[in-house]
Amino acid sequence: MVDYAEQKQTVIRFLHKEYCNWLCRYFSVIYLIMVKELEDYDWFPALLRRQQVGFIGNVTTWFKIYQPLVPVLRQMLQQHKLQRITDCCSGSGGPAVWLHRQLNDTLQTVLTDKFPQLITENTPGIRYKKESMDILHLQPTCGELYTMYNAFHHFSTAEQQKMLQRQWRAC
Repeated sequence: MVDYAEQKQTVIRFLHKEYCNWLCRYFSVIYLIMVKELEDYDWFPALLRRQQVGFIGNVTTWFKIYQPLVPVLRQMLQQHKLQRITDCCSGSGGPAVWLHRQLNDTLQTVLTDKFPQLITENTPGIRYKKESMDILHLQPTCGELYTMYNAFHHFSTAEQQKMLQRQWRAC
């Protein structure tokens, strides 16, 4: 007897892997024409970094750029019975906080960044890790949804592939 559930999972994993490969190829082309942004460097003044990432966060929320992700994230969270999102390279937290508010009240969202921001906003279910977290050293765990908004292009092709492969292997 054919186990259709297992076949479905195999197809989903294959498609996911192909999508990840496509993302890496697509962003590789973009990366060739991009220069590393100043706020990515350790020496860049913290005050200017806060202003830059704050502006980017505000623009994404004002224009609801991530609105199309709401049903996708909602379905992923429900389908896999997840109650926690770890947002990587959060910057000001703008997109992650906005999406958190759209999803549900019981969700826990943890914001992380290599250069953590001091967030004064008090939104239930949201916590910004005070410790620096370098996504290149993250060891993902199963049972948690990892997101990254506005930051994937900051990494080289090899780094992008490493991040995606590490996430792929975790589950």
